Amino acid sequence: MPLPALLALAFLTLPLVAQVDRLELCLRLREVERSLADEADAAHRKAGFAHIEQAVAGFFAFDLAATARSLSEAELALRDIPAATDMLFANALSLRPTLPGTAILAEAEALAAAVASGKPSDQLARPGQHWIAVRSPTRSQVARLAIPNGAKADERLAVVVALHGAGGSENMFFDAYGHGALVQACVERGWFVIAPRCGLLGGVDLPALLAAMATRWPIDHQRLVLVGHSMGAMQAVAAAVAPGANDRAIAALGGGGRFPADARLSLPSFVGIGSRDFARGNALQLHAALQRAGSKDDLREYGGVEHLKILPIATPDVLDFFAAALAPIAR
Repeated sequence: MPLPALLALAFLTLPLVAQVDRLELCLRLREVERSLADEADAAHRKAGFAHIEQAVAGFFAFDLAATARSLSEAELALRDIPAATDMLFANALSLRPTLPGTAILAEAEALAAAVASGKPSDQLARPGQHWIAVRSPTRSQVARLAIPNGAKADERLAVVVALHGAGGSENMFFDAYGHGALVQACVERGWFVIAPRCGLLGGVDLPALLAAMATRWPIDHQRLVLVGHSMGAMQAVAAAVAPGANDRAIAALGGGGRFPADARLSLPSFVGIGSRDFARGNALQLHAALQRAGSKDDLREYGGVEHLKILPIATPDVLDFFAAALAPIAR
């Protein structure tokens, strides 16, 4: 095959290869999250954290092979299994795709049948998890939702907007980050959760997403909170200070970001950072900027915690923080 044709083929298949690598990393990360959720031994967790820290370093160095190996080593360390070469190989072979493809296909078929029959479908109104795509003036946005049980037609429920970190997707808060602990806890409290797919540059058009949600689900625009991790923390801060923002509270975990010098922010904020997080300096700067802006800021530093695990470690504190912010306002 001529060289130009080979280069063209490589260019066309590069995105597909990248998605395969992302899927493999996602599956390995999910195994780590499961093992971490099941492991109570402090020594095993500490050993796992060390490998997770190496995985994060490899990811941001664009060394996906090193990232995958470190995640496998973390999962074995959490189970107190020596990371011998044969075990790493066997561990890689044992991963099984558990993405909800069957559920998504069944939901799509039900919606298609409703469209063909001309009758409205209640598929998306049912409690559980759903994916939506919302068109805005500039682009189409994908998001994953969690709808709580017992939502009444005349009752408006709080909304938690969850913004993932760089390299992730709308699935991070549901399938990773403590094996979805934050989403599960929010739903148990009767809160909607929406996790948009965040771009590196364009951010998220939250007004468009919330407007689309309001046409179908009983959400309360007056009871909205934001939580973001890493890049998502920066985007949460940007959304909170955007013109017309109507948020109750913001939680920024493992990230910082620029904060306009003349911006004012009256809502309460929570900044969480691990003592071993490479973004610790940025988080401390954000904490100081939020205080200068007028926010009642709560800074929590978690000893021995690195960049990726800050979110599941901080989840109980974030939930308490949101519960206080979403409590009914005395009149």
